Amino acid sequence: FFFFRPVGKRVSWTSRRIAPTLRLDARFFFRRTRACSSSPGSAPWHSTTLPAPSSLGFQVRQTPRPPYASFSHRNKIRDMSPVDAEGSQAASAAAWAAFSAIAAAGAAAAYYAQKRRTHGEPEWPWPHVHARPVTAEEWVLHRDERDVVERTSQWGLEEDARRHAWPALLGVVPHDADADAAKCAWKDVYRQLREQAETWTKDIQRAKERGTGWEPGWQEFDEARRVVRVDVVRTELPERFRRLAPDEPVDLSNIPVLQDHQHWDEWKKHAVLVMRDVLEAYAVADPTTSYAQGMSDLLVPLLAMVAPGKLREEAHVVFACFSALMNFTRHHFLADESGIRKELNKLALVLKTSDKALWQRLNAIGSGSCMFAYRMYVVMFRRELSYDDAGKLWDIILADRMLHQLGTGNTGIDLRTFVVASIVLENKWKILFSCTKSDDMYELFFGLKGRIPLAKVIHRAKALRAKHADVWEKIALDE
Repeated sequence: FFFFRPVGKRVSWTSRRIAPTLRLDARFFFRRTRACSSSPGSAPWHSTTLPAPSSLGFQVRQTPRPPYASFSHRNKIRDMSPVDAEGSQAASAAAWAAFSAIAAAGAAAAYYAQKRRTHGEPEWPWPHVHARPVTAEEWVLHRDERDVVERTSQWGLEEDARRHAWPALLGVVPHDADADAAKCAWKDVYRQLREQAETWTKDIQRAKERGTGWEPGWQEFDEARRVVRVDVVRTELPERFRRLAPDEPVDLSNIPVLQDHQHWDEWKKHAVLVMRDVLEAYAVADPTTSYAQGMSDLLVPLLAMVAPGKLREEAHVVFACFSALMNFTRHHFLADESGIRKELNKLALVLKTSDKALWQRLNAIGSGSCMFAYRMYVVMFRRELSYDDAGKLWDIILADRMLHQLGTGNTGIDLRTFVVASIVLENKWKILFSCTKSDDMYELFFGLKGRIPLAKVIHRAKALRAKHADVWEKIALDE
């Protein structure tokens, strides 16, 4: 559509849909047309030259023009007295400078806000008087358990607060009991499991040398022990764990696989040894699940549960938190993949209910099984998010589960499924226009690290769960 737009004293064509400076009076237009066509000797309306816009009802409103906008204004300024001309020019320059400053400030604010949302600290979209992470002091001194857990489910925890909060959110330390007593109980359990793991290791080595028979469970434990030692040296460890390790040196020369990494920093050697001990102890405690790839990624954030400099002394706390975390993620590591497929079926249902066009596209390119989201479930977003963002998301997921246990949270499908669905919806247009086969989906979702706006994803995930709450509750009851 074309409209008239006034430019100075002229009228030019533009493709704007709205021309606020023009107004057409339709009744006057038709009266004018009839008058022209009915006058004696007048030509038909379609063969006549159109009159000026103002005569057809267009009311052109002239906007005030700044100085130097035309030669007439320049002439006026030239005819002014020197004092008046200088004042007019100064006022114009000041107005233009103010406008430029405001425009530049607005553009800079928009640019850095977008940059923060995409690459930096997320801006949480739900304002509140307590719209900030829960501190360690607030968690330790809280009086209302539900209030502090609900705040955590909204805005997460500060990094120093996780050492106190995560054991409680995972159920390792009850809120109404002595934390030290509960940790001491886990210390005895962990010591017994480590002794059993060391005994089996020696017996297996002796059986290999002598060629004697193996006891039941040795084969599974030996395979798990081999994979654990390979995985722990490949797991990425944050530099901030340096403050957790003790100062004494570590000798890895007598440990298979680890002996090739004797050149590492001492803090990293301590962290790798603790990870090996915890994962081998869990393989003894849960021989059915044993160890599978991806568990080492789940263990890394839990190393922060110890006090600075006491990584080896408080390894039992790490083991307790890891065992509690595996209680609701164990089914992801089943050999027949029945557990993870069940979660992916829930994701497919959420996507089908939320966006039918996207769901049809996924089916068309062979991704209706949602296997592209396999890794996000197994490692709980550890490889899709940075360490800080993954920790914040874990805060919210664990607190959401605690609210469900307290009877005040949302029931139905776990929040993790809605977070995965939100990430898929965030990349909807890339899926619709860039992905033509299932391999494109794997390439897209395996390259998301650093590109997920966490605040927006969490906000949308909670909105998805609230939108069809009755459907999700029915699904949970049918299970």
